[in-house]
Amino acid sequence: MKRPQMYIVAVLGLCLVGSSACATIVYNDGGTHEINTDVGRIRIYDSSGGAPTTVKMLAGGNVGEVDVFQNSRFIMLDGKLGGGLYLHDYSQGEVSGGIVNADPFALWDFSRLTITGGSVSEGLFCNGNC
Repeated sequence: MKRPQMYIVAVLGLCLVGSSACATIVYNDGGTHEINTDVGRIRIYDSSGGAPTTVKMLAGGNVGEVDVFQNSRFIMLDGKLGGGLYLHDYSQGEVSGGIVNADPFALWDFSRLTITGGSVSEGLFCNGNC
């Protein structure tokens, strides 16, 4: 009985550590959150009551990809973004530090992106009044 449990733990560990595509973390409570560890893809939404959610990436943060919706915000102060930063529906993004390695910044529908620092290796795609 112990052997299957150990196997499940090992697979979960590989998924969380070995691949950023394994998990998607959703933030949608209208609060402010900090990321300072490895995570997969993140999605940020307003709360059910309409309050925007803010996610800040700090030193040690390593995110695969970020999608931000509604009026919510993603703030990159440090860390590493391995995939793209996609802003939708009036959302906001700020990059003042860290490394953005791959994929573009993409904005849709009145979203805003401010870049004041960091290392950026890709371009910007804008569609729909951004």
